[in-house]
Amino acid sequence: MKLSLVLLLLSVIGSAGVGLNDFRWKLRILVVTNGSASLRAELVKEGKGLLERDVRVFILDDSTKAANDALVQELRERLKIRDGVDEVLLLGKDGRTILRWRADKFTPSALFGVIDSMPMRKAEMLERRGG
Repeated sequence: MKLSLVLLLLSVIGSAGVGLNDFRWKLRILVVTNGSASLRAELVKEGKGLLERDVRVFILDDSTKAANDALVQELRERLKIRDGVDEVLLLGKDGRTILRWRADKFTPSALFGVIDSMPMRKAEMLERRGG
């Protein structure tokens, strides 16, 4: 169970032909640059909350720096990701960058607070409750 949750959250970057527009209006994207082991553990621990909020996590670490994958390059260019800077970025379902945290200042509860305050998220919660 835990392994499958990790695989769902830490989405594999390397899917040929996938771009940011493929996620538009479907998912919120959380991009983590050089995520520490403790940050990864926090994200896995909060997996249910991330999935409920339609958040998928992409971790850009040393293993993706040299990748020529179109999605990796698009994320790096569009979000102006800088080498050596550990950040967490949230992209809304509309594809816009909503927030950028320093990785050491990021918490899942802050992320959930931001997402839950969004009008689109409020509408999703009402819809899922059947009201």
